[in-house]
Parts: sequence; structure tokens; C-alpha cells
Amino acid sequence: MAGGDYSLDFSAANPNNYPKIIGSLFTVITGNPLPSGRDPGDDLAGAEDDTSVESLSPGNLAIGQIVPFFFRIEVDAGAPPGDSITFVAGWDTETTAGGDYGYDEDLGVLAAFVDTNDPNTVNDTDATVSSLNWSIVGTEIQGTFVIDNLDPGETVVVEAWLVLDDEIMEPVQGNTVQSRLISAETSGTVETGETINTGNQTVPLQQVGQLFSLEADLSVIKSDNPSIVTTNPDPQAPTTLQIGDQFTYTIEVTNNSDEVVANGVVLTDTLDPNVAFVSATVTDTVGFITPDTNIVHDGSANGGTITGDLQFLEPLETVTVEVTVEILDTAPTDGDDSLANGDLFNNVTVTSINDTNTANNSDIEPTDVTADPEYTISKTVTDVGGDGAGGSVDEAGDVASYEIVVTNDGN
Repeated sequence: MAGGDYSLDFSAANPNNYPKIIGSLFTVITGNPLPSGRDPGDDLAGAEDDTSVESLSPGNLAIGQIVPFFFRIEVDAGAPPGDSITFVAGWDTETTAGGDYGYDEDLGVLAAFVDTNDPNTVNDTDATVSSLNWSIVGTEIQGTFVIDNLDPGETVVVEAWLVLDDEIMEPVQGNTVQSRLISAETSGTVETGETINTGNQTVPLQQVGQLFSLEADLSVIKSDNPSIVTTNPDPQAPTTLQIGDQFTYTIEVTNNSDEVVANGVVLTDTLDPNVAFVSATVTDTVGFITPDTNIVHDGSANGGTITGDLQFLEPLETVTVEVTVEILDTAPTDGDDSLANGDLFNNVTVTSINDTNTANNSDIEPTDVTADPEYTISKTVTDVGGDGAGGSVDEAGDVASYEIVVTNDGN
């Protein structure tokens, strides 16, 4: 009864428990190769079979993220040692109603491995995913997995990574994206080809339209930092800004929702035409780790627009973007740092596909530029010894008078 020596359970990792990583950028973000064969699964720590779910919902998912699935294999005590099985599973690339959203057909089954650290593992020492192949059959990604070195009495957890599409257009026809365990059979040297009963196991992604309708709440705050003054070598000098100085704007984008992922997040920063863009850096430690290269300036010499693709923000996550600019000699200096009379104005906005509260999605930061003093000094003789400017000094004690004029020629 080789086929009866095995049972398979199909489920998905709970999205609340593991970091969300964009599938197409996995190696860039983590610096690691994709896992295969046997692996501890540390890159998605928290994705565990013992807390897995039988269905998925959009509220805690990000478009483009890796979604881990589990195949828990239980081996009967009467099974032959060192055996192998093969199973097939499928993930839809569109909704059951034909809507254009599902699992990414270009990335397919991104990775598959025996998760050696999963808490549901029992007595496994060497089981491995020896082969993974996938193809598109109709509108379904079908993956074929071969698991070797299965021994009697052990429980092995196979983890497979699929990736959600990274683009979605509203509205989406249909609400469900299906995944399923299709079939399984023995494939070792003993009674190969025996069917393993898998039942009718599915893990649907339900209510896909909620990627738009479940509301996150993004906000953005921008401030300037005049303490970065490159033309003044004295670190204790007053933090005022003058023509030619460089300073940094700090932009904080926050998802204020404590339950819903903000998807499709785009930052737009419009610089004042009297500054020149220098650089931009990102501080992002949660979810999608935004690289600096995702913050792009349009190349304008004066001002210009910065666009930041932040992908998604986890609930209560804050991403910080620092933009350094240089003040051009065209900047006015007769204003202050108020919204009414600022010398420079910087406008920033943030958008998301599921943020309907736009009242806190923009901010304006005024900046004061002080005049740059450039002094000239002139000295003129007005009297010598009471004989006027033309008098001469003939002996000790003669008195000479001067007029000294100091002029500020600065801007």
C-alpha cells in the first residue's frame, strides 16, 4: 500500500506572521539566493505550517509579494525507507471569473524547499526537494515537485513560494483567485506510480476587490533641516541658509491603519525652482525595503520633480526619504519660513490604490533664505590739521580726520 503510506496537507502561511518581500526583487533586497532543496527558510521567518491558513484575504497582503504555501507530508511507519513522491499543485493567474489578477505567470513557482526549521517537522534529517518544474496550463501555474529521502514515521514540510501580480487595475472582475493540490503519487523504487489520495484541497485568495476597498490611511509630513550648511565651515554657526548652501528635506510617509496594507504607494515631491537636486536616500526597515534607486529625479537643473515608488507600506509603517538640494543664486531672500512669505516652497504628495482619506496626503514646507552679506569698505581723508582734505602732515601732533564707509553689496 505504498500510496496509502503518505498523506499531504495543503495550506498557506499566515500573512500576518512573516515579512512581505517583493518576489521580483528577492535577491536584491535580501542579498541571498532563492532557497532550494533543504533550507531553514530564514528569509521569510514566521512563515510556519503550524500557524498556516486555509484561505487568504487581501487586507494583509501586498501586491507583488511572495506568498508561501505548505505541503505537509506525513509518512506512515510502514513506508519504505528513502522513498520518493511526486505531487502537482496549481495557482491561478486570474480570478475564477476571468478577471486580470492572480499569481505572477512570469515568476511561476519562485522557489520550493524542505523547510528544515518548521515546527511541524518530525524526525526529518535529509528529505529534499530534488526537482521542481512549472509551466502555464491554460490560466494556471502548475508546479511539479519531487521529494526524495522520505523515511518511515517522519513529517516533512515542503514550502513553495508563489508571487502575486505586482499590478492591478480597478475594477477586477470576480473575487476569487484559486490554488489547489492537484495530484500526488509515489515515485521511488518501490511500487512507483501508486496514487496518493489528496482529496479536494484548495487555498483561495478571496475578495480580491478589497485590495481597493479596504482602506489604508497614508499621511505625509515634510520638514527642512537647515543645519546642513555646506558653505559654512563652522559647525557652531547659526543654522541659517544662504545662496549656495545645501540642506536636506526629511519626508515621512506613514500608513496610519493598524490592520490594512497600503498598496501601490507613490511619493511625488515637487522642488522649488530656485533649488537644484543633489541626492535622495531612503530609510525603510519593514516590509518592502525601498532602495534609493526607487527615488528618481526628473533631471531638471532648476527644481524638478522627484518620484518615489514605495510599493507598499505595512500597517503603522513609516518610510523616511531624505532629499538634499542646493540653493541657486536665483532664490529670493526677502521672505521668511512661513506659508505666507517663504522664500522657497516644497510640495510633497503621496498616493495609494486603497487610501481614500486624501486630507493628509500632502504637505508644503516653506524655507527661509537669508541674504548673503558681501561688505566693501572705503576710507577717505576729510581733514588734515584744519586745512581740509588737501592739508599735509608736517610734524608730530598734527591731526588727520577720515570717513570710513561700510557697504553691504550682498543679496
